[in-house]
Amino acid sequence: MRRTRAIASVLATLLVALGCRGGDDSSPTAPAAAGLIVNECGAYPPASTSPYILPFPVGVSARVFQGNCGPWTHMGSLQYATDFALPVGEVVIAARGGEVVEIREHFRDDLDINRGQSNYVLIDHSDGTRAYYGHFRQNGVVVEVGELVAQRQQIGFAGNTGYTGSTPHLHIEVQGCRDGCDSIPITFRNAQPPDPGGLIMGEIYAAGS
Repeated sequence: MRRTRAIASVLATLLVALGCRGGDDSSPTAPAAAGLIVNECGAYPPASTSPYILPFPVGVSARVFQGNCGPWTHMGSLQYATDFALPVGEVVIAARGGEVVEIREHFRDDLDINRGQSNYVLIDHSDGTRAYYGHFRQNGVVVEVGELVAQRQQIGFAGNTGYTGSTPHLHIEVQGCRDGCDSIPITFRNAQPPDPGGLIMGEIYAAGS
């Protein structure tokens, strides 16, 4: 029963994030429930039509260091975040185009490793959602606040700042609004092997075209 309620709650959040607020059945963006991928972590949009791609260049592969719904820090508001094990200096690209609204890059790799010390980039999307990319290297952000970035455009370099568990990785989450909302379920349409609805922890995924 608890799991059923959790899935229902996630589905409601997803519908709101997509502009489907209910009540009048008039939303042109309401996804067909049958098209969602539902598992024990939540309800995911199909990867084939996802607006998101993996946040690293075509041909690059990365292991999922931590997936959705835990087991360490991806719980509560962060439950739909994904961590990719990337070496310091690996190129990070925009998983989706939008406007850069905030950056931070002054923290030092391997030294500033506490919570709240992650270098990051925040990008607003046209549908009201916001992507957070975290753990960039010091001075490793290559975009500016106010810049409009295209999907696949480089936004920085992976690093080891903030609470990384001593494993350099890139943290990405998409928040349901622009005011600090919880993360929402997303899929990556160019993941190889295909995104099953929440990338699997420990698996290696390559960025396709």
